[in-house]
Amino acid sequence: MVLIHVNDQRGNVTVLTASIACMMLGLIPGLAGIGSFLTARAQAQTAADAAALAAVQELLADGDARQAASDYAALNRGCVNDISIGEDYVLVSAEVDVSLPFLRAISVIPKSVQARGKAELREGIDDVL
Repeated sequence: MVLIHVNDQRGNVTVLTASIACMMLGLIPGLAGIGSFLTARAQAQTAADAAALAAVQELLADGDARQAASDYAALNRGCVNDISIGEDYVLVSAEVDVSLPFLRAISVIPKSVQARGKAELREGIDDVL
């Protein structure tokens, strides 16, 4: 039996490049999903804060604070899950859906993000409005 020692390394770069390309194609959807999640989290916080501030304004004007909170949350792509109206505060819990076009099959990633916003009534607030 004759052993032939081949020292031809042509094609190694092609295999290495193809492997790196496959890894990159796997990472890109994951990074896009993380970006979508972080964007939705910021939008949920904005929706909750805007809803709480709108509710406080409506309370000062003797209006419908719950409706104002829902309207302002909807303007910020959110929906109000819960609203607590105290004597001198409004606490709003809002939710925004996460858009994950590449990662819908993965059940670990949440489909929506929640945030809480609080607005307080303080002395001198009438001067501002």
